[in-house]
Amino acid sequence: MKFPAYVKTVFLFVVLMLISGCEEITEIGLPSQVAILNPADGSVLTEQMTMNFSIVNDDNLSYTQIVIDGTEVGRLSKGQTSWNFTPAFYNDGLNHTLIAITTDSDDQQNQSDVVQFSVSESAMLSPVYTVPDPDHIYLETENVSMSWDQIPNAVEYTVQLSEDKYFGTILSESTVTGTSVSFGVLPKEAYYTRMSAKNVAGKTAAWSNNRKIYVGIFDITWQNVYDFPGPAWANDVIVLPDSTFVSGGPCYDSYLEYAKMSLVKTDRMGNIVWEKLIGAENAITYLNSISYRDGYIYLVGGEANPANYDSKLVMVKTDTDGNVIWRKTYGAYDSWGYKASITEDGSIYITCDYDGERSLLKLSSEGTIIYSYTPGYYTDWLYFTFDPSGNLIVMYGDYDDISHLVKLNESGEPLSDTALESLYIYSARGIAADAEGIYIIYSGDNITKLGYDGTVLYEYSDYSTTLYSLKLVNGSLYASGYDYYGNACLFKISTTLTSPVIKSYGTGVLTNLRIMDDGSAILCGFDTYDISSNTNMLLIRTDKDGNCDEKFTPAKTGTGTKLKVKYDRIK
Repeated sequence: MKFPAYVKTVFLFVVLMLISGCEEITEIGLPSQVAILNPADGSVLTEQMTMNFSIVNDDNLSYTQIVIDGTEVGRLSKGQTSWNFTPAFYNDGLNHTLIAITTDSDDQQNQSDVVQFSVSESAMLSPVYTVPDPDHIYLETENVSMSWDQIPNAVEYTVQLSEDKYFGTILSESTVTGTSVSFGVLPKEAYYTRMSAKNVAGKTAAWSNNRKIYVGIFDITWQNVYDFPGPAWANDVIVLPDSTFVSGGPCYDSYLEYAKMSLVKTDRMGNIVWEKLIGAENAITYLNSISYRDGYIYLVGGEANPANYDSKLVMVKTDTDGNVIWRKTYGAYDSWGYKASITEDGSIYITCDYDGERSLLKLSSEGTIIYSYTPGYYTDWLYFTFDPSGNLIVMYGDYDDISHLVKLNESGEPLSDTALESLYIYSARGIAADAEGIYIIYSGDNITKLGYDGTVLYEYSDYSTTLYSLKLVNGSLYASGYDYYGNACLFKISTTLTSPVIKSYGTGVLTNLRIMDDGSAILCGFDTYDISSNTNMLLIRTDKDGNCDEKFTPAKTGTGTKLKVKYDRIK
C-alpha cells in the first residue's frame, strides 16, 4: 500500500513526537545544563539525605560542582546525578544557599538556580559503629578500640573518651582522617565516647550522642536523658527480642501547644540506635502506649486539633527501625488511646475514650475493630488485664459510684459483673492478676488485692509515694512513680503486700516500667519535678536489686504534688 507524501510527513512527525515524549534528548553541541531536583527550595533538613540533580547535554561534561554558601563541598563525575549529604554540618540556625555548576571539556559552565535550605536544630551526627559490637564488653586485658562507617562529607573526625557522661574530664582525644581509633588497655570502668566531624568546607558538626563502653563490668546499668527539640517524656517502654529498648511519649513545642510522638531505640548498653518524631506540624499527636508483636511496633495515643479541640484515637504501626507502615484513627469525636496490649494471636486491646465514653476496644493486628466494650456513660476509669488462664478481666468505676470487676468472653460480652461495694476507688492507675485475684493501684498510693468475688484480701497504703503503673513478675509486684520529695522511684512489694522496697534515683517521675525475668528493670519517664520547657525523656536501666551505676542528684525542692497535677492534666 502506498501513502501520499503528506501522510508520510505527518506519520514521521508523530513518531518523532512519541520518541521525544519517551526520553530526554540531548542536543548535540549545546553546553551542559544542570538543575537541582532535591532538596526543594526552602527545605528544612534533618537526617542524612541524597541530593539529586538533572543534567542534560552532557556529551562534553567534565564534572559538576556542588557549592554551599560559596564553597565547593562536592564534585560529581560525568554520569553521576546524586550526592549524599549530612545536614548536621550546617546546623547553625542560618539559611544556606546551594547551587550546582557544570563544567564542559571546553571550559563552558552552566549554573543551576539557587536553592535555599535550613537545618533543623535536632539534626546531629549519627555514626554507625562497626566496632565494638553493641553487646560487647571489653576485658581488662583487651585493647579498647572503635570503628565506624564513613560519614558522608566528613574529612576529619574527633573522638573523645571520658568516665563522665558530661565530659567534664577528657581521658583521651583523637583527631583522625580514617574511621577508627584505639584507646589502649583501660581499667575496669564504664566509659563514654562521643564524636565530632569536620567537612571539606571547614564546617564542624556538634558532638554526637554519647556511646557507652564497658570494660570488665558485666552487670549493665545506666541512665539516659534524651534531649529532643522541645519538652519530652516517655509514657511507655518495651523490650525487643534482641534485648534493645524502644521508649516513647510526646515531644511538645516550648509553649506546650503542639506535640509529636517521640521514639528512642536504645541498645542494651544504653547507646542510642535511632530517634524518631512522628506526627503533623501545628497539631498534637500524643503517644501513650507502645507494644510489639511479630516484628512490628504498635503506637497508641491520640490526635487533637488545637483550633477546635477535636480529638481522635490514633494507632501507628512501624517496623523495628521506626519507619511508619500505616496510621489509623478511630472515633468521630472525644476519642483518645491510653493503654494497649497485644495477645499471642495478634489481637490488640486498647483502653480508650471512644466517642466520649471510656471503653475497651479489641482490634485485629491490621487495626480493624472487632468489638468495643463500654460499661456506661459515667465511667471515669477503666483498666484491663488477663488472668493466668487467659481470661480478659476489666475493672472500671467513676468518681462518685461503686467500682466493678468484670470478666468478658471472646465477643466482649460480660460473663460476670461484681460490684465492689466495700472498696471506694476514686482514681485507678493500673491492675495485675494472679490465680487468687486482682491487684489494683488507686489514688496514687494505695494497693489492694481482691479475690475474683470482690473480697478484699490484702491492702497497702504509703503516702510517701505516687505510683503510676503495676507489673506482676516472678511473684513480686513492681510499680514506678515518684516520692514525696519529687524523686523518681521504683517500688517493689510481695504479693501479700508486705515488705516494700523503694529505690529513689533523683529528681523526676517514672511513668512506666518493664521487668526482666531476672528482676532487673528498664524504667521510663522524665527528669524534672514539673512539666516545663526543660523536661526531658528519662530512661533508667537497673540491676535485679533496683540499683543503677549512675550518680544522681536528689531533689532539693518540691513535694511532687504540683507535678502530679500537671502530668495528669496534660496526659
